Amino acid sequence: MLANMVKQNTTTTGVGDLLLGTALPSYVPVASVYANGERVYYSILEGDNREVGVGTYVSAGNKITRDFVFETLVAGVHTLPASGNLSLNGTAVVAVTGSIQGSITHAPVWVADSVALGSQSWTAAPPVGAVIGGISSPYFLPDIAADEINFSHRMSNRTTVGGEVRFSIAWSPSTTDTGVVRWGIEYSIAPYTGGSFTTTSIAYLEQAATGTIGSHQVILAAVPDQFVTSGPGEVVIGRVFRDGVHSADTFTGNAFIHGLDLNHQVDHLGTPDIGPNFYTWS
Repeated sequence: MLANMVKQNTTTTGVGDLLLGTALPSYVPVASVYANGERVYYSILEGDNREVGVGTYVSAGNKITRDFVFETLVAGVHTLPASGNLSLNGTAVVAVTGSIQGSITHAPVWVADSVALGSQSWTAAPPVGAVIGGISSPYFLPDIAADEINFSHRMSNRTTVGGEVRFSIAWSPSTTDTGVVRWGIEYSIAPYTGGSFTTTSIAYLEQAATGTIGSHQVILAAVPDQFVTSGPGEVVIGRVFRDGVHSADTFTGNAFIHGLDLNHQVDHLGTPDIGPNFYTWS
């Protein structure tokens, strides 16, 4: 939805989520036109200070998260792109707007970006073997946790600010055993520019083999094993390994890996600018 006649007071102090108060006369509250989890384009007015950004309406607590700030005007200083959230004193007004940034969006949908595997900086590269005919793929042995493949990926300009990202792995078993393969993905994230990589996290994906040699299997990370993206240009680096020494890994054969995908949400055909601020029309 893209409603415009929405304006409420906020009791928020500081730079956190926008806690919604009463609606202003002749306007409607956010809760009457937006559902929980919907994206909203908002502006904040407090005295002579301003902020414009995109957030998410959260019905629990009746608030709007401040997912990405496009621009601010503080004490007469206009900052575009914004360097941070406007600090509030509890007397601000929040208006939900049909911003020009929002005019190129659609409801978030999922896409799968294929990630290039196999950087030359492997610390212990998995062996490569024939899958069918003369076609080979890397494979991971049972009872070993040292082999790994590194990867690096940059999020596209279609990426939803504050959208979910989930890993998936395409693989196939080398035997008729039906045990479980436990995959691990250690990863770190850095924003488009000027930010450092985060402390690494590890997502584990477990799936039983089908019992058919060479069958194409895909395992999608569980909901807790995901991250929220800051938007276009974010870089994700990491490594994929088989946690073969873990008790949950019971597959006795080799596990061929065929691909790693970053499944993420997109709500843009693209962005009006090639770099920050991505959402400014040049």
